Amino acid sequence: MPVLSPAEQLASQLGCDVSLAQAALKVCHGGVPAAAQVIEQGRERPLEPYEGLLAQARVRRALEEQPGPPEEKWLICIRTFGRPGTRGLQSELHRLLFGALKMKQARILEEKLETSNLTLLALRRLAKTKSPEAFRHALKQRGVGRVTAKTAQVLAEKLCEPLEEVEKKLAPAEKGLPDLTLAALERALGPGAHKRCLIFVSHTDAAWSSGQYAAALKRPWADRVVVGVRGAHLQVRFIEEAAPAGSHIVIMDDNIEKLVVEVPDDAIVAKQKAAGIQDCYTLPLSWKDSMSPLWGTGLQAVQESEVLCFLRSLCPELARWKATRQVEAALRNAKVGSLKKFQALSPQRAQGLLRCLSAKKRKACHAAAKGLEGRISDVKLSAPRMLARPGERTSKTREPELCQLIRRAGREMTQQGVHLWGINPTRNHYFLKGRGDDMRQRALSQGIFQDFSNRLGLVYGAWFGIRVTHKPQLYTRQGQIKDDVERTLRYWHHDGKLLRFTRYSADKNSFRPGQFGCKKGGISSSSSPQAHGAEADAATRALVAEFGAYARLPRAGERSSCGLIWTPEVERSKPAVSDPKAKRVKRG
Repeated sequence: MPVLSPAEQLASQLGCDVSLAQAALKVCHGGVPAAAQVIEQGRERPLEPYEGLLAQARVRRALEEQPGPPEEKWLICIRTFGRPGTRGLQSELHRLLFGALKMKQARILEEKLETSNLTLLALRRLAKTKSPEAFRHALKQRGVGRVTAKTAQVLAEKLCEPLEEVEKKLAPAEKGLPDLTLAALERALGPGAHKRCLIFVSHTDAAWSSGQYAAALKRPWADRVVVGVRGAHLQVRFIEEAAPAGSHIVIMDDNIEKLVVEVPDDAIVAKQKAAGIQDCYTLPLSWKDSMSPLWGTGLQAVQESEVLCFLRSLCPELARWKATRQVEAALRNAKVGSLKKFQALSPQRAQGLLRCLSAKKRKACHAAAKGLEGRISDVKLSAPRMLARPGERTSKTREPELCQLIRRAGREMTQQGVHLWGINPTRNHYFLKGRGDDMRQRALSQGIFQDFSNRLGLVYGAWFGIRVTHKPQLYTRQGQIKDDVERTLRYWHHDGKLLRFTRYSADKNSFRPGQFGCKKGGISSSSSPQAHGAEADAATRALVAEFGAYARLPRAGERSSCGLIWTPEVERSKPAVSDPKAKRVKRG
């Protein structure tokens, strides 16, 4: 009698699929009782535990494959629904014919070519070796008759050009995930972009179950698909629950046309203006060329040393740039960057490095450092700042700017105790340029490099990052229309601050965010204007009732891009929110 594997034994015991048993055992590290419990508890929603277990294994494996130390690993998760696009479902021959010829001509010729089993490659060979008239004759010999001389000439010319230059430009409603977010990521991260990403589809998505995504996604993206659940808000929760606690996950929508950043170099701005480029103050993120945000200032960004963070926690006056600059320069010249090295200094030497402080403060700082000898790990330091100090002029860096941004966001979340970061919700290039100019002016006048805001404001749902906590009170509950507004409020209530990198934005010009469109796809694909508006209104009022200290409804004449007005800091008081152990939202 053959010996059954643990997965086969478990499947036989519970009457479930062997692959489900294998996934449960893998996630539970081979523990049969734990795996059986996981499977049994999921009987009410048979697809969900299977998908969840597979997603956990896939996300963990993808994170392990990322370069760098564990604390700096990150993963981009793209949530998509009903957006395979039309281009991936069409043959290359179809795309060339309909790009080169009129629609009726292209349709007739496509039928003839398919009947004669002539491929695009075969047509290219014929066009390269023969004149237009000879090409026409060759087509006739292969059973493709009644092709006019003009059609043959146009087709022969277009067959010698790259397909990308010939094919018809897609309308917004025809574009799919490969033409939008994936193309933007390949531009920003380079040929290896797929290694940094996973694509989450819904198991109820007809485009997935019918195989349209499989046809539209070419390798290597086809191997990065994970089956999740339906609903933009529930998909975010599904992704977070699949990721290990403490991991850095970046969420992106499937309809981003460009990831953009403001341009610090006025010469590039002038060049774009002269070329007639409308958004002349911004550029799409490109892996081939990234520019320092401090370009043109003669400054470079360096992280504040451990000892300077310690001294600043004792002496608030060191928050001022003049004092910080003097102490930072003295410590740097003396090569004293750690608290341990500062403790080892003699009293005279230590106080000599702090000349900008009073004699009393100098003695107190050294005494405080000495008193912590052997207990440095117990010291709670102020979050280190990024200082802007004179340095070499740099314009290009080896690492793609998107990688730099995500890694820096992860570091800032850790240092500031924040679990949510985002970008500027507007793609207006004047606003983005203004944020960049303000940042550089502050760097010049105060010596502080900070290109993010900690103030309360919308963390745009098209592109944001989280530090995974698995805390129920941070999951959104008011539907998918206002899920980014709700997420902003929940994380603000939990952390007391946010991170919004205001030089960056996501361009979704053809897909107006927050607005219903019958041809828009995504969350609008199964809704109506009435249902969309009703859900948005109900969610907005529920959020005001729960987080009324942080936001309110607009008054007559007030405009709001997200449906709420953020309450000024002086008027805020912390509201009571729902029980953190609130009932789990059923996924649909």
